[in-house]
Amino acid sequence: MCGEPAEAAGAALSAAQLEQLSAELRSEDEAGRLHAGYALGMAAPATPAAVPALVAALREQVQAMEAGIVWDQVDFIEAARPPANLHGTNPTALSAAQGLCAAGGAAAPALVELLADGAAPWLLHVYVLDALGLQGAPALGAAAAP
Repeated sequence: MCGEPAEAAGAALSAAQLEQLSAELRSEDEAGRLHAGYALGMAAPATPAAVPALVAALREQVQAMEAGIVWDQVDFIEAARPPANLHGTNPTALSAAQGLCAAGGAAAPALVELLADGAAPWLLHVYVLDALGLQGAPALGAAAAP
């Protein structure tokens, strides 16, 4: 979370591990979701399918969060209570976004592509920018590469 690359990347995941971790991203257990996000993110450099799995989960998590947002008469968020925000105050970081951050440069091109999607929800852009910002300069270099 300090803009430095991860010290060690994870090993490549098997198809079964990838499927299990992708399913765990959709768990009601917060610790399980975070574990899955970080495991997929750390394995992303050696497991190319990890980034699309994280992006798909991020889209689902953002959609769930948006469904829980209630706007009051002056457009302030009144409540948002999806699994990542059961307490209904400031939303916590989404596990898929944390995983994309942990993926570092392996996820940067996909994150930049999400930012370029003008039809994507604003909340998705917020989490993408957060992930890129936490990655720091390494993400910038990876996103700019051809």
